[in-house]
Amino acid sequence: MRILILFAALAASALAQPAARPVIGLTVNGGAQARIEPGWPVVVSISIAAGDDPARLALKEGSWQDAVSITLDAPDGHSPEWTRSPRIQPDSVELKDLDMVTVEFVLSPEQTSQMALGSYRVRAAFDPQGQQAEGAWAERISATAARLEISQEPPQDKAAHQASRLLVLSNWSEILGDTAQAMAWVEELLSAQPSHYTAKVRKAELLEAAGRLTEALNLLDEVEVQLRADFPAFPQPPTLIRKRQADLLEKILGGENQPERVKPAAARN
Repeated sequence: MRILILFAALAASALAQPAARPVIGLTVNGGAQARIEPGWPVVVSISIAAGDDPARLALKEGSWQDAVSITLDAPDGHSPEWTRSPRIQPDSVELKDLDMVTVEFVLSPEQTSQMALGSYRVRAAFDPQGQQAEGAWAERISATAARLEISQEPPQDKAAHQASRLLVLSNWSEILGDTAQAMAWVEELLSAQPSHYTAKVRKAELLEAAGRLTEALNLLDEVEVQLRADFPAFPQPPTLIRKRQADLLEKILGGENQPERVKPAAARN
């Protein structure tokens, strides 16, 4: 899920930011707009990538993540307290080419069940505030705002609503450390919507995290074939899918002792 959606968010943000600056993108439950029911979790992903030039993110003390802030403009003026995901990140990072780092902030189901119905505006920024390490990026960069709607009205597109719910539950479960349940939510979605390519990418992420590299790579190959069939006007699938395929293949060839990779039949020449 994050591979496709975050790349789109970063590409959109790049249009509004000078090319030489690092690019920052923001998604809410995987998109620029999200609609949830009370009691759903919320996962805000803030990703930073290099612009035209390499960039280093580091502070004099602590982690670069400490310079990332999130703001929620609520319809009733009451904003809940965000919790930063406990996913382990290095304290400093060097970004170049297609490198990207992501920090996540979450609201629990218990929190959203107490929030007012209506439309929320989500904003994020990276701002070292003069505390950057020597040679690190020093200026504030802001992401294009995203929208969150909390509603109890029946959804117009039930399939999309189902996918949104199961994908965010998968991400939420992984953040809590329950990878088995994270996979179970994805499998439920693929059982209901077998051709849902975002669910396939999400499953590939979980397979990679579990060390099942060949299975993950074969699944991304399947997504590539599907994208080419569904969107023939585009010369290639999203760049970050290609990068993930290359990274996985490099790991496999590097001696991870995985079974021989099998390309989908439709992808063979």
